[in-house]
Amino acid sequence: MKDMLIGTLTGIAAVIAMALVIPKPQPVTLPIRELSSIDNQRFNGLGRDYLTLTDADPVYRKLQQVTARFDVKQMPIEEFVARLAELTKLNFYVDWRQLEAVGLNTRSPITLDLSNASAAAFLKAALNNLGGGNVRIGFTIIDGVIHISTADDLQRYTVTRIYNVRDLIEEQIAWQRKRLDHPLNPDEAEEALIRLVQETIDPTTWRDAGGTIGGIRAFSGRLIVTQTAENQHALLQLLSALRRSKEPWPTTQFSTPGPL
Repeated sequence: MKDMLIGTLTGIAAVIAMALVIPKPQPVTLPIRELSSIDNQRFNGLGRDYLTLTDADPVYRKLQQVTARFDVKQMPIEEFVARLAELTKLNFYVDWRQLEAVGLNTRSPITLDLSNASAAAFLKAALNNLGGGNVRIGFTIIDGVIHISTADDLQRYTVTRIYNVRDLIEEQIAWQRKRLDHPLNPDEAEEALIRLVQETIDPTTWRDAGGTIGGIRAFSGRLIVTQTAENQHALLQLLSALRRSKEPWPTTQFSTPGPL
C-alpha cells in the first residue's frame, strides 16, 4: 500500500514538473491582411463620385430613367400608384395607416400635369400635391420596394454612406489659394463642404440644424452621411454637379467655420 502511494505521488510530481517545463501552446495570431494593389485602387479611386457601396439604388435609378407624361385630375392616390407601378414595373407599398392618421385615404385626389419627366419626378410631385402643404408625404426604398408614408414615419428608415470627396476638397483649396490671401486648410474645406450639403439637401432634417434625421461628418477626404435614401440620392446629384461645373463654391461658404 505504501509503495502504491509513493508511486502515485511520484507520478503526480512528474506530471507537474513536465507542465512547468514544457511551454504551453500559444494561440496563433494571424497577420493583418494588407490591402492588395487592386483593393487599394478600388478604395482610393472608386470613384470620384462615391464608394461602391454608395451607388444609387437600382430601384431609384429606374425611377429616374423611366419617363412619360402624366395628366391627371382628381385621380385617387390608390389609382395613381397602381398606374405608376404598371409604368415602371416596380413594387410599391403605401402605409395607409400612417396616411389615415393625417387625414388621407385611398380616395384622396391628386391633380398633376407633367410631361417628359421621370417617374421619380411624377411621384414627388404627386406626394407634394397630396400633402397640400399641411403634411409632408414622401417615399423611400426598403428592400427593393418603394415605401410611401408620412415624412415623420419615413425618418425611421435611414442609411449611412461614405462619399469620396478628396478631389473636390483639393480643387477648392487650389482655387482659394489663387484668389484669397488666407488659403484654406483641408479641415476648413471639409467643413465648408458640409455646410454646403446641409444648406442644399433638405436643410431642416439635419441634426446639427435641429432636425432628427441627418448626420454628416468628414474624415480624411470622405463624407460619412446618414440620411434617407431619397436625400442620399440628392447628395449624389449635388456632388456630381459640383464636379461637372468645375466652379468654386460660393465664397460665403468659406467664412470662419462655426461649430458643427
